[in-house]
Amino acid sequence: MKIGLYFGSFNPIHLGHTIIANYITEFIDIDSVWFVVSPQNPLKKKESFRL
Repeated sequence: MKIGLYFGSFNPIHLGHTIIANYITEFIDIDSVWFVVSPQNPLKKKESFRL
């Protein structure tokens, strides 16, 4: 089984992320795409958690 890894913060996950994953499984020889969530996007300012 061929698995593609899709890394990102996915914060929030949106339709664009799923479109890319679906495209890869349809047009590239990969059986599935696994989303690998990173805790912090290095390109975005880190925000503190507030209630």
